[in-house]
Amino acid sequence: MFVVIGLTQMHQGICMSVYDLELNCYLRPIPPTVRFSADDVENLAVFSRVELARSPERLLIKRPHTEDVAVHRVPTAVGSLLTTVEQQQFLNRIAVKSVHAVFKIDNNGPILQHENGRYFVVPGTGSYSLGTVHAKSVKVYTNRFGKVRVDFQDNSGVSYQDLPLVSVDNINPDLMTPSLALKANKYVRVSLARPFQPAGWPRPACFLQVSGIHGY
Repeated sequence: MFVVIGLTQMHQGICMSVYDLELNCYLRPIPPTVRFSADDVENLAVFSRVELARSPERLLIKRPHTEDVAVHRVPTAVGSLLTTVEQQQFLNRIAVKSVHAVFKIDNNGPILQHENGRYFVVPGTGSYSLGTVHAKSVKVYTNRFGKVRVDFQDNSGVSYQDLPLVSVDNINPDLMTPSLALKANKYVRVSLARPFQPAGWPRPACFLQVSGIHGY
C-alpha cells in the first residue's frame, strides 16, 4: 500500500510522490507521458491511499532523484483518505528533525548547499530528493513578484528562507501563516527540482522547494 505524499505543479503537468508503507521509502511514479495531467489526478489528493501499477521499463536514474519509478498508469485510489489522526501519526512516523537529515552529509559536508540566497544540490550527487521535516515555525507569504514563498525553521534550529511553494493546492498565505502559528505540530515536505540553470547562475542545480505544509 502507498500513500500520496505530494502533488507538485510543474511547468508541464503534475509530479506525484508517494510513500511505500511496507518498504518505508518515498517513490516518484513516472508515467509513460513523464508527467501527470490535472485530469489524471482529479480523484487523488495528498493522503490518498493508492496502489501502483509498476512498469518493467527501466528508467535512467539520475542522482539525487533516486526515487523515480516507472508506472503503467495513474495510481489507483484504494479506500478513503487518511483521517486527521492517521495523517498526524503517519507524518510523525516519517518526519525527521532537520533538512540536512533528509539530504544527508558526506565527507565534504552537507549535500544541500547554500549560495547566493539559494539552497541546492549539485546534479549527480546525493541519494535523496524527497523528505518530510518537523518544523518549529513556518511562514507562508507572497513576495514582491507575486510568488508564494516559505520561510521555516526546522527542529534542529536551522532556518530556511524564500523557498518556492509548489503544491497544487490553492493556498492563501494570509490564512495559512496565522493558522500554523496555533498548531503544536508542524511538518514541511521538502523536495528538489530537476536540474535547472537560471539566468546568471553559474551551473545547473537541483534547487530546494517546499511541496507541502501540514499543521495539527
